[in-house]
Amino acid sequence: MFGEMLKTEEEIAREKRKHTHRLYTMSDVPEYVEISEKWLAAENELREYRDRCLKQGMELMMKYFRNLWD
Repeated sequence: MFGEMLKTEEEIAREKRKHTHRLYTMSDVPEYVEISEKWLAAENELREYRDRCLKQGMELMMKYFRNLWD
């Protein structure tokens, strides 16, 4: 599973006792924290751009929709 090598003996024992399982992500590994943060920032920029384009497109559609039927 993801991040099995990151677990300490204490965490492994706790998981067995409580019947839980923790999944690690890229940001949990020190070598990949910077990469993960850059990816998240780029993803947020893309989301904002997509939302901005959607809003602008809907405004244009509302403005010119009636002209399509005339």
